[in-house]
This record gives sequence, C-alpha cells and structure tokens, in this order.
Amino acid sequence: MFASVEKGPTQPMRLADGAMIRNMGTQDVRLTRDFIPRQASRDPAHQMWLYQCRNSESLPWVAYYLFSDAVEWLAPDFSVINCFTGASIDRFAVENVLVVKFLRQSASDYFDGIQEIYGKRMLVNGALKENLDVKTTIVEKCRSEDQRVASLRKWFDIELTTAEILAIANHITELR
Repeated sequence: MFASVEKGPTQPMRLADGAMIRNMGTQDVRLTRDFIPRQASRDPAHQMWLYQCRNSESLPWVAYYLFSDAVEWLAPDFSVINCFTGASIDRFAVENVLVVKFLRQSASDYFDGIQEIYGKRMLVNGALKENLDVKTTIVEKCRSEDQRVASLRKWFDIELTTAEILAIANHITELR
C-alpha cells in the first residue's frame, strides 16, 4: 500500500476511527483501525490505522497507506526514515520529481475569506497533470529540462536558481 498523489488528503483529518472527509469532487477519504492481511497478532492493541479512499459513494473503500500508534516515535526515528526515503535508490522520492499544488477558490460569499480546495495540479517527472474533480488529465508533457523548468515557473510559480537547474544534470531524474 502506498499513498497516491491523487488520493492524499486535502485537509487535516481527526485521528478517530471512522473519521471521514469529502476530499475533492465526489471523493471521500477516511481513517479506520483494523488488522492488515497476514498480520499475526489479532490483539486489538495491535490494530493499524488505515487511510482509505473512494471516488464515489457507490465504489468500495481502497486502503492507500497505514501506520501504527503502538510505538512512540522520537526525533532520531524520523531522521532515519527521512534519510532512507530521500536517499535509497529504490524509493519513489529519489527516482521521481513530484510537485503538487492544491487549487483553491472562495467557499462562498457568505464565508468571506474562507477558501476550499477544488482541485490539484501535479508535475510528475515530465507530465503536468490536473485533477479538477475525480478525473486526472495530462495538461502538458515536458520532454526536456528546459521545458520542465518553464512549467515549474508557469504553473507553480517556482523560479529555480542556476545552481538548482544545473544540479539535476546526470541525475536519475533528468529528462533526456
């Protein structure tokens, strides 16, 4: 199970069994406590938190990731997992460029200043995608680093320095 950029929560969630939020469009996400397949211990204290998603009320819930609160995590634990996910060659974050921007609009005239998320824009390697409801579409395809740098500027307001642009040369994520 892993988190998909199209299925991640768009707002904080209450850590409570069955807590559910409307994510985007007709998509709902929730947290539940349960055992996972092949889990040996069936002690209720060993249940895991499962993050689940469904794209409409007529579809089944699908688990995307899980975590446990049975073990206390300390600062060194986070250092180890951050180092591993950021440096291990077989990790998604090392082999891919991923940028996500949530698209917001005013919730209503009644709630002045409050904004709601109506979609998201994603750059996944060289593919610029948008999800404005439940369906994700490809907006443009970058075939070179120059095009990707231009997309970051145009779609995400990200201006890379010369050093940042040069740093990707000969890296596994370089568009060739």
